[in-house]
Formats: sequence, structure tokens, C-alpha cells
Amino acid sequence: MQLTQDQRRELDLVNDEDRWPHWPVLPVKRYREGDMPDLGVIMAGRSTVYLVNLFQLRAGPLGPQLEGVERKHYDDREALIADGWVGD
Repeated sequence: MQLTQDQRRELDLVNDEDRWPHWPVLPVKRYREGDMPDLGVIMAGRSTVYLVNLFQLRAGPLGPQLEGVERKHYDDREALIADGWVGD
């Protein structure tokens, strides 16, 4: 998979969990032409985007809050970035 330079920078952020301001989650977004961006979060150690706004999450354990939330699973984080997701 060939990523652009900008996508490589995003991949560096996604892979460096020490830089995540809201660890153990990183808010992400994906723009689609003529539409509002998709919003989501990824969790530390995973390659899944949970389609939820960070501000909808409450303090406390995340697992129960993410049960039943629509999600997009990727084989790896490079595929996640290639699909247009960027750190927010």
C-alpha cells in the first residue's frame, strides 16, 4: 500500500500512542466529498474505528460504552489511514 507523505505523518501519530492527547483513545475523522466528516475514536493497541464522537463518551471504563457502537475494523493502522482517517 502506497501512502502519501501526509498519510505517513498521520500514521506516525496513530502509531505513537504517547502523543495521543486523550490516551487511551485518539479521536479521528474522515472527510467525504460534500458531506460532514465521519467522527470516531480508535483505542490503544487496536485498528478499529468506533464511530462515536469523543465528547459522547463519559469518564469511566470505555469497553461498555463502545459495545453496540458501529465500527469499522481494519487489518492494520496503515489500512485505516489509507481509508482516509486522520487524527483529530
